[in-house]
Amino acid sequence: MVKQKELNSYSRNEIMHELLLGVNKKGKPAHGLMGDIAKKYGIHWKTVSRIWATVKNQQKEGATLDATRKKFGRITNTIIPFDESKFQALEKSKKTSPKAVANVMGVSQSTAWRWKKKKHIYAFKFSDMYNIIHIDEKLFYLTRTQQTYYLTPGESEPHREIQSKRFIPKTMFMCAVAKPMNYSGGELIFDEKIGIFPFTTQVLAKRRSKNKNRGKPETKPNSIHNKDTHKGQC
Repeated sequence: MVKQKELNSYSRNEIMHELLLGVNKKGKPAHGLMGDIAKKYGIHWKTVSRIWATVKNQQKEGATLDATRKKFGRITNTIIPFDESKFQALEKSKKTSPKAVANVMGVSQSTAWRWKKKKHIYAFKFSDMYNIIHIDEKLFYLTRTQQTYYLTPGESEPHREIQSKRFIPKTMFMCAVAKPMNYSGGELIFDEKIGIFPFTTQVLAKRRSKNKNRGKPETKPNSIHNKDTHKGQC
């Protein structure tokens, strides 16, 4: 039977008659009767208990037994049953959120959430992410204009070669990581680090200088960063 948030007058009187028919010798409903009625009508057993309390008060006062609801207006909050066949026939691309489910099923969002709560439907996600690699790019300057190092007496001082401190070259690096993998025993087999790859090229020096001879290989940062260079790096 369809569950209801609030019983109409007909159902309340039906419950009253079932309670009266199930009264034992002590004048009380038989053990377990309220629970069975609550399960039958899809309501809480306390609702059945309140109806029984109303009947008992009317019996004491000698009034006509009547469990009619006291509220005025029409009851329209009947819970819509879940149509599994209709739901399965829908495209999965149209069932990506409770709002989308409500739209394609022609119900309210609260009804869709209620279906989820009652486990008629559940949310599925590709959560393992073992087949996904995350990449990111960042620009780094070759050096800083001013950099301090702390050394011990007699330690060799660092050497730096650069054409101009006003135009320090910068290089883009691409970092690639993925989800780490472990054996069932907890042993690590992949530590999530794939690598860091610079956007550079190897060229031969065209001129001789005090820092290098002509024809010596040197690393130059790529000056062009577009879709083709990124795709080639991948």
